[in-house]
Amino acid sequence: MIKQLIIKNETLISALIVLCILVFSFVLKNQNILSILILLILMFVTFLSLINFRIGVLVLASSSSLNGFVRMYDLENPITASFIFLLACLLLSILLVIFVSKNKHTIPRASSNFVAMYALILCLLVIYSISGSVSLFSFFLYLREYFVPLLVFFIFLHVLKKDLYLFNKIIIFIVFPAAIVAIVNIYHYFFGLDIVFNQYVNGNMSPSIRSLFGFPMPRLSHILGLGGPATGGLFYMLVSILSLLVVKHQKRFLSILLLTSSVILALASILTISSSVILPVLFFVFWLFIFKLSYHPSRFRLLIFITAMPFLLLILFYPFGINESYDSIFNYAFFGFIGKFLNNFQDFTFLDHIFGLGLSLPGKGGELKGAIQILADRWIFTLYVQFGLIGFVVFLIFWAYPILKIIFNKTKLCTNLESILFISGFIIIGSFTVAHGAGILYRLITPILMLAFATFYVAFYTSHVKKIPQ
Repeated sequence: MIKQLIIKNETLISALIVLCILVFSFVLKNQNILSILILLILMFVTFLSLINFRIGVLVLASSSSLNGFVRMYDLENPITASFIFLLACLLLSILLVIFVSKNKHTIPRASSNFVAMYALILCLLVIYSISGSVSLFSFFLYLREYFVPLLVFFIFLHVLKKDLYLFNKIIIFIVFPAAIVAIVNIYHYFFGLDIVFNQYVNGNMSPSIRSLFGFPMPRLSHILGLGGPATGGLFYMLVSILSLLVVKHQKRFLSILLLTSSVILALASILTISSSVILPVLFFVFWLFIFKLSYHPSRFRLLIFITAMPFLLLILFYPFGINESYDSIFNYAFFGFIGKFLNNFQDFTFLDHIFGLGLSLPGKGGELKGAIQILADRWIFTLYVQFGLIGFVVFLIFWAYPILKIIFNKTKLCTNLESILFISGFIIIGSFTVAHGAGILYRLITPILMLAFATFYVAFYTSHVKKIPQ
């Protein structure tokens, strides 16, 4: 009886759990009490996930925007700071139990890669810790920054293989908590809250001022807990667009909520006053044209695409005057990012270029060589420096392959599957616009990106797509 109720009411249960996390994090300033409640919630979610794994997945998807919200009164609280990391580890452990128990204590071939990767990573990290090259603290940081976010792919893969249509529900669970966080963020920007995050970039006493539609305004300092103001703005804009993409076929009330959420998220993004937030919009328009030309080719669409491209490129060179140092997006990207990076190569040897300098935690890059000093906010350069040209090319191929596969797909797809692949493709392309961030697998965006990769894998390499309603 209880099992059936949990399975039948998974959406309501997941939503109530997320709501409790939001309310407790906002209301409780006593971090000891909050830590106890967070641990109890984790235990409860783990119990429910053993019965219905989808609940844990929906809660995990909702937590993408809660990195900062759950520790708005204390950034150093170890429980709230590791909340998402702990939840992901618990769900991965449940997956391992499921794989083993359902196959009479033997590892099935389909999951052997997962188990091998999980065991290999843990063994390597233990070896690094014992050898003294990585401290115990760094051991857990490596897990949190690089490996657990990557393994989230398998969590999404597990549920989507059984029901790919769950994709839209996962997106909705990403959108609504992000919109609530954005509401609190906007309120904090205009009225101020007694939290650890500043109202404005560079602090409340001497805020960073930029021009917004001709009016000088302080820049919103986001409360997402990861990344600089531009990263927060990009995240808000990406989720705002995702909200619009899942409105179709939803019930009227839910559609209104999604549209409202999209407006709120877009407003929070705009208030960061960062030229970078224009990129997800440009990438979305570009992806829309390419996707439609691929799946529904026509001369009219091709003509529109050819006509629109010069205007899209013009935006990159248009002098918006948002940034005080660079007048256009192109100048900001080239002279602010690429130019500075190329000027710092003098310490690199040939082997450094080919194989990289090795793995380093975000913020620690300057310890390696002079060229890494500028990497504190440029993840794509971090990728090149740490993994070299070989790793850089492999990573970009891995990133580009799903996009090319979707574009050049020759199989006729049902409407819902086509829509899901379009959204997944946009997530992959849109995630690439998050230039800011020192982590090569940036935790703020990685869960959404892993969802897109898992969706792509299920759609093209399993037979479970038959469960998608026509």
